Amino acid sequence: MGSYRFTLQVSIMATLSGVLYVLSGIVADALGYIDYFMLLLGLGVLSLYPIYRWKKYYSA
Repeated sequence: MGSYRFTLQVSIMATLSGVLYVLSGIVADALGYIDYFMLLLGLGVLSLYPIYRWKKYYSA
């Protein structure tokens, strides 16, 4: 049973990765690579906000 679960998880991961690679290529073609990377940079910076908030309010 364990090998079945592992195979299923890896199959799902590979399928989703392929779909996301294709979608990222489509978005990059639509925006242009510079704008695409700037969008990713902005999302990366925004993702730091929860970490900052956690550190400020929940750390000892």
